[in-house]
Amino acid sequence: MMQDGRTDISRKAGGLLTRLRELVAKQDRGALAALRRGLSPATEHYAWPLLAGWGVDLTRERERIIHLVVAGCYAEHPEEASEGNLGTTAHRIATDKGGGEDGLKSFDARFRRLLICGNVGELSERVPPIVRAAKARGVPVNYHRLFKDMWFWGERSKLDWAQAFWGVDADAELAVAPADSPPTAPGGGQ
Repeated sequence: MMQDGRTDISRKAGGLLTRLRELVAKQDRGALAALRRGLSPATEHYAWPLLAGWGVDLTRERERIIHLVVAGCYAEHPEEASEGNLGTTAHRIATDKGGGEDGLKSFDARFRRLLICGNVGELSERVPPIVRAAKARGVPVNYHRLFKDMWFWGERSKLDWAQAFWGVDADAELAVAPADSPPTAPGGGQ
């Protein structure tokens, strides 16, 4: 049964992204502006007609917030990634353009503020600045995964984002080790 719920959410995410891509392709500046205004609680009502027309139940606060955040962020930065999650995006923001370990350290506090969010209401305040930083650095965002992670926000999503942000990239790790060096046991012994 849980798999059916995840499939349904994946369909919702896909449907939303299809509509957003259409707005970008049509260059519907008015609709995109209304969606960007949806990122602020004071002006979110400008996005309601679009969301309601797409079948979003505006009376369900959590559902409304997730749609507002993903749609508003997409309207602001429609460059999509097909893999990764927001931890991956944050890692690239921090390390691209030669930031390396120093970039990760400077972005660390900002990323941790995402992870301490206890619900999508809190998360909705923290995600848009990360997407704006992604736009400034030319880093794409996996909006489909963002939608699903927000929908199922909890320990698993947080751990996935943390792993993507702080984890070692396996391909990079393999590239660093010389091909002829023998494997070493933990602690440096053989």
